[in-house]
Amino acid sequence: MEYAVKMKRIHDEILMKSIRTPQEDCLGPGQVHLTAQRSAYIDNFGNPEVFKVKTDENFQQTEQYIGVTIKRDDFKTIKKLDR
Repeated sequence: MEYAVKMKRIHDEILMKSIRTPQEDCLGPGQVHLTAQRSAYIDNFGNPEVFKVKTDENFQQTEQYIGVTIKRDDFKTIKKLDR
């Protein structure tokens, strides 16, 4: 079986690493979508504790693919960086 994914490359100049404010190491008001929907429910997804639950869940779900689509060392490195 062969899998293929066609992705569109995002230009470097619009990546967060390129548009953040260097002095504050964060995004400025011009880079944030001020018209995006907001609510307590949506804002909660940015809560570090909630975010950690989601990343931990992702690691549990992808662990079965170690040696299939991801190398063990790569998985461990990514997981370590998540802490």
